[in-house]
Amino acid sequence: NMIKNKPKGISEKAVIKTYDIKKKDMGIEENFSTVSKIIEEIKGHLINLEWVMEFTNFNDYNRVWREKRDAIKKNDLETISKALDDATQKANCWKNSKKKEMNNALSRIERMEKNVEKEELNKKFTSLRGQVEVIDWKKPNVESLHNIASQLDTLRKQFREELIKKLQNNEDAASIIEEPEIIEDLGQKKGWGFDRFFKALEVVLRSGVIEIRMVEEE
Repeated sequence: NMIKNKPKGISEKAVIKTYDIKKKDMGIEENFSTVSKIIEEIKGHLINLEWVMEFTNFNDYNRVWREKRDAIKKNDLETISKALDDATQKANCWKNSKKKEMNNALSRIERMEKNVEKEELNKKFTSLRGQVEVIDWKKPNVESLHNIASQLDTLRKQFREELIKKLQNNEDAASIIEEPEIIEDLGQKKGWGFDRFFKALEVVLRSGVIEIRMVEEE
């Protein structure tokens, strides 16, 4: 029954080895119960990881897939369960990171979109924002995520190109629109000197595309 109940991809050897290890310290019924419990744990992990499938186009995703693949090949059930638990945590971290990246990309594009009158780009942004909003982050389709992320990156570059034209071909000024946090440290994190920052800020203010709000002191 234990063999028949094992999850797909888990070897019979792993089940038998776990049973053999446990029988040294417990009776037959307790051993069966313990092994069955571990099998159920593994099933739970695999359900949580069923969205993790082989997909080579996402470089940082490949390690997530490999974690799951390698976990299933471990020699005994307890090691498999622990490895799958670790893989689940890493997969969740990857999802959270990708969700944050996409939301950040949307925010950057939205700031530029308000200052770029390009109907085709504006419509594309509305469409992509809608696609991001309906992503099932519990079990995302990785290929779909890759496609959306790629389109967001392309669209961000297109908006930036149009914004630079509007800002006297000043790339630094466009960066202030795209990343307003630059203002907080006067461009220091970007490696800008004060003159470079002030020149870019002056272009932004003269263009009238953004309202600079001073941070109130507490």
